[in-house]
Amino acid sequence: MISRRAILQVGISGVACYLSRVPLVLASEPLFLANKKLQGVCSEWLGILMPVDAFGPGGNSPEVWDALMSLAQEAEFERGFSAGLRVLQELDKPNNTQELTALLAARTGVSGFLNAFLDIVIEAYYGSEMGWKELGVDSPPQPLGYPL
Repeated sequence: MISRRAILQVGISGVACYLSRVPLVLASEPLFLANKKLQGVCSEWLGILMPVDAFGPGGNSPEVWDALMSLAQEAEFERGFSAGLRVLQELDKPNNTQELTALLAARTGVSGFLNAFLDIVIEAYYGSEMGWKELGVDSPPQPLGYPL
């Protein structure tokens, strides 16, 4: 289960990232849940943060999208997440893992948001049965003997 702390980190870092880039203005465009453009930005960055490989669908898996859509039901998360995605849509995308690693390690508002976003993606993906199967674990994502 994704922790409340992780949810707040994404929301807060998204707003901080947004405010560090632009003057304080109320955004007139819809937030994440009603905004196909921001959902497209999210999809692009999911593919960058956790790419598709021979083992699984990566960050664009239904499990990750279900988690993001569920989290976005909380107004604080959705506002912060939308703000962070607005900054990411203006950002040059990294061309390789070295550039992505440098961006994540930069200690900027953008890197803070990306690290919080990546934490959510990892928890959502590897907290699912699909993530466990990708790791070669042939059991549900909970200790044996403890029903869901």
